[in-house]
Amino acid sequence: MKLKHESAITLVALIVTIIVLLILAGITITLTVGRNGLLDKVQQASIENEKAEIQEIIQLVIMDIETELLSNQKGEELNKGILVQKLPNKLQGIIIQEDMTGEYRNYHYYIDENYNVHILGKNNSSIQVEQTISYVGTSRCTVKVEANSLEGNIVQYQYMVNNEIKGETSEKEYTIEELEPNRQYNISVIAIDEKGNSRKSVPTKIVTKERTYIIKDGILKVEGQTANAQITEEEGYLNLSINATRNRGGYYIIYDLTNYREIKIDAEVLDKGSSCSCYLWIQRSNPISSMYDRATALLGRNSDTNSRERFIESCDIKDFEENYYIFCMKNATETSTRAIIHIYNMWLEE
Repeated sequence: MKLKHESAITLVALIVTIIVLLILAGITITLTVGRNGLLDKVQQASIENEKAEIQEIIQLVIMDIETELLSNQKGEELNKGILVQKLPNKLQGIIIQEDMTGEYRNYHYYIDENYNVHILGKNNSSIQVEQTISYVGTSRCTVKVEANSLEGNIVQYQYMVNNEIKGETSEKEYTIEELEPNRQYNISVIAIDEKGNSRKSVPTKIVTKERTYIIKDGILKVEGQTANAQITEEEGYLNLSINATRNRGGYYIIYDLTNYREIKIDAEVLDKGSSCSCYLWIQRSNPISSMYDRATALLGRNSDTNSRERFIESCDIKDFEENYYIFCMKNATETSTRAIIHIYNMWLEE
């Protein structure tokens, strides 16, 4: 009788099979996730594609700026100053320094002497900084910043307008002053930690508001009423002549000052006796019937001598709300006193 033999996997064969499978798995893992592996190469290719895209975007904007310069017939040629000024206006979020280095989409770059763009590595700064613009007026804006560092506390903020430092403080909120009305600015903040590390925020583009003029270039923009005075519009100024009288007199304007922060006057006291003063006043009730009902003197010229010098003065009015009377006036103690004031401009700032 013949015995029937059945084939089977021996223990040795099983061990050998497992070892072979482990070796193949190790090779596969190494080729996939190891140094210069498949995933590493895919990631590197993605970074190179991103860098190439960023380089192309910046280069195209530079070419666009150069084309505009050639077409405006002013004879301007592309230079570093023009790039620093125009590049942030053309490409939102780009940072550029005067040495032609900067940051865009978290990548460092530089522009060479031929205005070719070169993309460097990613920004691995330990500092994160973000800003918000909480207020924009005619001559100021308020910036709030949030920043943190992995290497220490943030100790200083540099508040910048068009890459120029306008204020340095440890405060997270700052109001930038002395801006021009109806003008575009790029606002940014540099955060500095206690170890000296720093990082600049992505610029925020703002446009300041138009001024509200009560008198502009000597021309009245609002209706008013005179008392003991004559008013004429002459070339380049408003001529306010207060009559010879012991009483107070001037030109009165009703205006809603809500949300305005400051009033300014650009004027010249042309003729004034020694016993009178020339003022810009503000009060709630009608100044014709009640000159001192909650009145506040904002600006004045009390000198005993005439002043032919043109001056600009301002006063904070942010606490005034609703309708108020704004008036230019003189205050006299002698019957024979008269005054003449040239007013070039009077405006409200937000």
